[in-house]
Amino acid sequence: MDKKNLSFSENAKTVLKKRYLAKDVSGDVVESPEDMIQRVADAIASAEEKYANGDFEHWRQAFYDMMAELKFLPNSPTLMNAGRELGQLSACFVLPVEDSMEGIFDSIKSAALIHKSGGGTGFSFSRLRPKGATVKSTGGVASGPISFMKVFNSATEAVKQGGCVDENTRISTAEGLVKIKDLGPCDLPEDSWHKYVVPLKLYTDEGIKEADEFYVHGKAKVKKITTECGYSVTITHKHRLRVIDSDGNYVWKYAKDIKKGDWLALKKNTYPETTDYRLPEFAYEPPFNVKEIILPQEPSEDLGEFIGCFIGNGSISFNERGTGRVIFSVADEESEVLDRIISLGKKLFAVEPVINKKPEDKSSNLFYNSTVLAQWLKHIGVDKVSSMDVRVPEIAFRGGMRFAIGFLRGLFSADGYVSKEGYVTLYSVSKELIDGVKELLLALGIPSRTLINTDRRDSFGKSPVYKLNIITKEGYAIFRDKIGFISAAKNDRLDLIDDRLFEYNDVIPYQQLVFAQIYIGSGKGCGPGRTSLGANRELYRDIQHYLPNVAAPRNLNRSRLRYLVEKYKEVAESPLKWFLENDQFYDKVESIEDDEAFTLDLSVPDNNTYIAAGFISHNTRRGANMGILRVDHPDILDFIKCKKNDKEITNFNISVAITDKFMEALQKDEEYDLIDPHTNKPTG
Repeated sequence: MDKKNLSFSENAKTVLKKRYLAKDVSGDVVESPEDMIQRVADAIASAEEKYANGDFEHWRQAFYDMMAELKFLPNSPTLMNAGRELGQLSACFVLPVEDSMEGIFDSIKSAALIHKSGGGTGFSFSRLRPKGATVKSTGGVASGPISFMKVFNSATEAVKQGGCVDENTRISTAEGLVKIKDLGPCDLPEDSWHKYVVPLKLYTDEGIKEADEFYVHGKAKVKKITTECGYSVTITHKHRLRVIDSDGNYVWKYAKDIKKGDWLALKKNTYPETTDYRLPEFAYEPPFNVKEIILPQEPSEDLGEFIGCFIGNGSISFNERGTGRVIFSVADEESEVLDRIISLGKKLFAVEPVINKKPEDKSSNLFYNSTVLAQWLKHIGVDKVSSMDVRVPEIAFRGGMRFAIGFLRGLFSADGYVSKEGYVTLYSVSKELIDGVKELLLALGIPSRTLINTDRRDSFGKSPVYKLNIITKEGYAIFRDKIGFISAAKNDRLDLIDDRLFEYNDVIPYQQLVFAQIYIGSGKGCGPGRTSLGANRELYRDIQHYLPNVAAPRNLNRSRLRYLVEKYKEVAESPLKWFLENDQFYDKVESIEDDEAFTLDLSVPDNNTYIAAGFISHNTRRGANMGILRVDHPDILDFIKCKKNDKEITNFNISVAITDKFMEALQKDEEYDLIDPHTNKPTG
């Protein structure tokens, strides 16, 4: 075969690697774009071998040339499957539905197999006799096409093209980080879909897209995947996550195939600026002698800061009479925090605390003696039974970016620290609190790492302490500029830190092959940066540790890549630049645990992607069905109304096949006959 140099752009090559090039069982790309074109040309031209006068070589070359010159490209299934085991070259299939039990169930079997392979199906039910028609072979009556549409619906509904996530997984939506179980009706039967009247807007790796359906899968075997930095997600075995494979490609990988050491992709900056979240209505009737206070009507940064301080240093108590109070305990060395809590209390609620300091105690207690305030905080989901059981309140995930920023400032001011070495750390004995803060920080663009200290020999208390550290240069800058501390001294320390300490935590893995393609000498010459061998030695010196098979390999980090992109045109025009634009963070798998959980999912038709617990996640799809019935079929009115009950026929779009006779009758404003397809005679 006469091969040609392909004129694909770098972006086109990146897309081919992500979606079309053949991969091995580990998800690694095993062919080049040239190999793909040849594979497709060979497969299509192989039909010529079935004929005595067929010309395989001619058509093989013709197909290859058309694709190589971009004069013609076939559809996605052909590019993906031609010449491979599946061999499915079509996305959509039309199946006959014969008027017999054998024919009907043969079509159901074929449809299920097509959906399993990722295709969609169309059916014409016009051959089926109408409801109530006599069946001579049995002496019974026909149930009609609508009843069999329900059978087709159930059969194809059960064949899902994807996996699911645990019900408590938070999804990045335009209304905040919401648990998936709160995004649809979980009480539906297992393996059923719920169509959104208004599409759900959510974040993907390609911006905000719309989910059109909510899927209830039910109880299933799952894998809990945890990374080295402490991020985790619980998903079914056939759910897919984005990974960077060993050749540096951005690919999907099934949970069942993910292994320790794999690099998973997480998405940053998925918290919306504003949401429609409103504080729940408070209908509490206080006793007549209780002092009135002001209650905020909507989330705000100040309210977030007050609640963050409370989660770190506060508690709520009620006596036997039901009188409540809100208590803060603040260390003497944190006088600015104490003053800020008092200021916020006045501004938000028009209340002042009673300050109590015990002799020889190095802290002060602020008592807000207000039953109304105590009850209101519990009513909006803010409580703290104990330090072990404390959680990030739901309002922090859904109240908008300003509230979240205020909440984190208050919490880090209460329980956080910034060391002289430059690490911002949050401490807690509650793993659930740390996990919630991690997810919140990531959505604000701030990756973090969790460490566990189990050696408490010289400490008060024996429970493990969880430490959360901010670990990337960009994340540190966001924390410093947008969140910070209440304490001026801690903020001053933030300004003095050398942020180069964080560069090596923001790794972009497995890019050796891309660098190898960039560093190619183009012949001898005497131009700038070239030697008698023609190689750009300055470029080589800057990238030598990132090339394949070198003696002293290094991990590429984001700061180094930005430097290379700014300095070298070759790097700026390579696929590597995408890593500086995609708002992603990469983390290695540390552990995988098997379990069982109630699972749910979403359908995102545009790009089949959403963000689950920070991870870039593939959605469940169901193969598309199209049901068709002729306009002159006796059951046409039932067909038109069959989707009115959205619980029975949920997996079909429907179309009416128009006949010439119908159009002629319409033009003449005349009636037309309904025809029994079995007898070909008008019905009474």
